[in-house]
Amino acid sequence: MSGVSTILTDENNKAILPSVVHCGKDNKLTVGCDACPYAKTDPTNTIVSVKRFMGLGYREVKALKIALINWLKMATMFYSIQPWVI
Repeated sequence: MSGVSTILTDENNKAILPSVVHCGKDNKLTVGCDACPYAKTDPTNTIVSVKRFMGLGYREVKALKIALINWLKMATMFYSIQPWVI
């Protein structure tokens, strides 16, 4: 162990982002940089920051979703910014 962090890259020398996962037609999984565009075009079937949800139960994730929605509503009113589509 060198104590130095190393970023893992794919065959195109792009950083691997396993925290973005898209589940497409026929349950085809797309992971990493290739899955990033789906966060915008198919957000219902795309998970970003997967590692934040690992180990959590349904109720915990649901509570986090409600808290996030409430925070976004408050931030939208406070900062007069356009809300994201949720």
